[in-house]
Order: sequence, then structure tokens, then C-alpha cells
Amino acid sequence: MEDSAVVQAQAGDPVGFEELYREHYPTVVRWCRALLREKNGGACSGAAAQDIAQRVFVIVLRKIGQFEGRSSFATWLGAITRNQVKNEWRRLNNRPEDLAGLDPAAGVQVFHDPAVALATSELLQTLDPADRGTVQGVYLYGRSYGEQARAEGVSRRTIKNRLARVRTSQRSRTCSI
Repeated sequence: MEDSAVVQAQAGDPVGFEELYREHYPTVVRWCRALLREKNGGACSGAAAQDIAQRVFVIVLRKIGQFEGRSSFATWLGAITRNQVKNEWRRLNNRPEDLAGLDPAAGVQVFHDPAVALATSELLQTLDPADRGTVQGVYLYGRSYGEQARAEGVSRRTIKNRLARVRTSQRSRTCSI
């Protein structure tokens, strides 16, 4: 059954892809959960696992023509899944959460405390314009370092250096008060 579904999907038949999706999606979600749990010391969001599983099947849809059958489809799918979990882990680890009140993982900023909103606004006004844009992009808009670097036309290292400089200056500013 799987072999015919792979052949159909490779030929561009949506029925073949749907069959592969229905058959393998629950397994991919379980793999994602297990790999995320392993990486996060036991913690895993079911939503995160489902998001990654969706990305896996987008890749499968795009690259099914490259599957040569040298291994089983499940083995090929497992490799894609592992790579997507690794990519997600890297993406999350490239978003330090060192500035109080900012939640870059959420992708948007919600201030529950007006005092925090005011303090953050004041902090942003004290920054050099380049640093301000970097902080806003990474912490307020949830961009990865790579995404922010491309948006600003600078290297990823420059983004990291700017954020480190801001964190250091804010720590020393806070400690001197």
C-alpha cells in the first residue's frame, strides 16, 4: 500500500500524498514529541510537535520526487523529521530571553504590566538606532538571528554582538541604580 502511495505522490497525485499523510502523520507527531522531550529534558508542547510535523509534510510534498527508494519511506521520513526537530531546537536556542518581560518565542510582545511597558519603551529610546532595530526585531517581533541579519543586511554575528552589548549595558545600568 505504501509503495503505491509513494509512486502516486511522486507522480503528483494528491490522493497518494493524502494516503501517506494519513498513514504517517500520527507517527511523525510521536517522533517529534519524543525528540523534543529528549532535547528539552522531558518538557514538550504537543502544539510544537504538531507544528513541526506539518513542516515535515510540507517538505515531503516538495521533495517526494527526490525519494529514490534506497531506504524505506519511513526511514526517509524519519530523517526529515529529525532534521526539522534539530532546526527548531537551533531556532529556539538562538533566541535568548535575557531581557525581562520579553517573550521572543511568542512572536509578539504582550505587556501585562503598564510599568513594564513603560520601562521597555524607555529602554528602547536609550538605544542606538541600529541596536534598537535589532532588539525590536528579535525580541518584539520574534525573528531568529538569521532572519534579523537578513532584514538588516548584516551578519548573524553582528546581530549576536549587538544583543550582547545591549544586555551588558542594561545589566550594568540596572546594577548601578
